Amino acid sequence: MKKFIKVFGIALIGVLAISMTACNNGEGGGADSLRANPALVSFDADGSTTNATVVVTGADWTATDNQEWITVTPASGTNGSTFTVTVTTNDAESSRTGTITVSGGTGSPITVSVTQAGTVNIPVTAITLNTTAMSILTSGSGTLTATVEPAGATNSGLVWESSDDAVATVADGVVTAVADGQATITATAADGSGVAATAKVLVSFLGDISFLTENVWNLGNQTWSDYLSAVGCEKDLYNGDVADCRRNNKIGYEYDGHLFSWRAVDAYKEFLCPDGWRIPTGNDFKELDIYLGGTGENSQGGNVDHVNEYVNQWGLQFSGNIAKSGTAGLFMGQGVNGYCWTQDEEVATHAFTLSIHYLGTVSPAVGLAKTNGYPLRCVKDNE
Repeated sequence: MKKFIKVFGIALIGVLAISMTACNNGEGGGADSLRANPALVSFDADGSTTNATVVVTGADWTATDNQEWITVTPASGTNGSTFTVTVTTNDAESSRTGTITVSGGTGSPITVSVTQAGTVNIPVTAITLNTTAMSILTSGSGTLTATVEPAGATNSGLVWESSDDAVATVADGVVTAVADGQATITATAADGSGVAATAKVLVSFLGDISFLTENVWNLGNQTWSDYLSAVGCEKDLYNGDVADCRRNNKIGYEYDGHLFSWRAVDAYKEFLCPDGWRIPTGNDFKELDIYLGGTGENSQGGNVDHVNEYVNQWGLQFSGNIAKSGTAGLFMGQGVNGYCWTQDEEVATHAFTLSIHYLGTVSPAVGLAKTNGYPLRCVKDNE
């Protein structure tokens, strides 16, 4: 009998132990034990998820979370009601976890697990500005546009800075002139990658510089632009030692470009032609002359047909020039002579210039006085 009682007692204790054991991962013990579905909620780094609503059954309940980045709404409810889980953005690269404890009824509290992925950081690898050199009027402004790569960079923001706020300031790519001079504008990636792009800015009377038209002349290995025009070039060509330019406004003559001093060509050469173009050299004009049937040598005379090739194939205009006359400028040669500066200096007082007379004299690169004002065109090599 004692033996039977002993065995029966052991069995009874085992049954009680089993009946009192409860699962606490989404399901509690007891007659009115709590159940949560789902018992695991997963989020992307940005806080998005496919299912953030948890259904609680078994009893009235209350829910508390253990992380500041987790929010449970509402924090309590009745049997069969739901709560929604939201999380803040996880800016860290590592994932994180938390728990929500749901209590209620006579059973054990249950837990709902919350996991959130880390941010996959995609750094900026390149920044490209719409130009590497900009010219704006002293009282004007211009806009630099940046392209950030890759397009899916985690942080594509930019920090804009000017090397000299006394010359030009910049805010979100908008460059505002302050005083004459040059400054460098830098756009740096805000993600700490160190990637940056720069553009030089010229603040002067020249203002915005452009081609008269978008026409181009593809000749052999070269592509030529139309003549250059600068919106601010209305000052006297000879204004002390300041490089200057002047609209060719002789009455009755239709040339609408500008005549530049060689000082302007030399001082601002990196701003005069757009990216990919350059101010021509003497060799560029010699190559052009040979393509148009000439010899590439100076003082080719009496060949009107050769001059007509310049007119018909290259768009030559007989713009004339402006010559120094005391402290002012004297327009001369309009309708008779066609010119174009090179970027090459001959001597201290002269620079090489294309010079063509309408009666047939062609000099691809002749040395003329720097004190004169001549037109400008740009050239680039064909690929």
